[in-house]
Amino acid sequence: MNLRLDLLKDEEFRFPGRLSRPTMVKLGAGAAAALVAAVVVGLILQGRITRGRLQRVRASMKKIDASYQIVRGMQKDLMANRNLQNDLEGWSRARLSSAQLLRRLQSIVPPEMELKRFTLASRFEMIPPPKWKKDSPPTPGLRYTMRIEGRVISAFAETVVVEFLRTLKSGAGFGGLLESVKLERLHRDPTVSAGREARVFSVLLETVIRRMEPQEERAQHADEVKR
Repeated sequence: MNLRLDLLKDEEFRFPGRLSRPTMVKLGAGAAAALVAAVVVGLILQGRITRGRLQRVRASMKKIDASYQIVRGMQKDLMANRNLQNDLEGWSRARLSSAQLLRRLQSIVPPEMELKRFTLASRFEMIPPPKWKKDSPPTPGLRYTMRIEGRVISAFAETVVVEFLRTLKSGAGFGGLLESVKLERLHRDPTVSAGREARVFSVLLETVIRRMEPQEERAQHADEVKR
């Protein structure tokens, strides 16, 4: 039977190496503490760096947002200007020039006829969409009303007025523009002396509805009608 007796205390015990166990424990604890401290310092520095970057990013975002709001406002203004331009272009294409109408009227008035009054009025009307586009909104349009008043001094005054109405409906007159032609009145002129035949008349003309749309939309509508 072997018996081993340790006559040294633990603190007096020596290892065969250069460092004792307590020293190694202390060194390990110090190294661990230093490592933890280094990690903590690194995290703190990284947090400060990240915070600085975040602040710079936020400052940049504010500048970008300000520029974005400016661009967005400009886009809204551009869209509003385009809509206004389309409305003005559509109105310009739909309107009738009174000067051109009078020149054409002058070219078809017979020599026996005297024009006393010419009035031109317009009103807005909405054109419903075609059957194949029921969900589309209606298109605004202009409808014109013309009234022609005058007098004819001739033995064939009534015939002259009837022929004048036919000319108005033809291509030489306003045929391409008109939807209806109505003779409102035709009677003897009491101001003319006896022995002379004269008739006063009034004619009401109504045009078709003229679409208030720009050239591109009008061309597209024409293509759809052809199809």
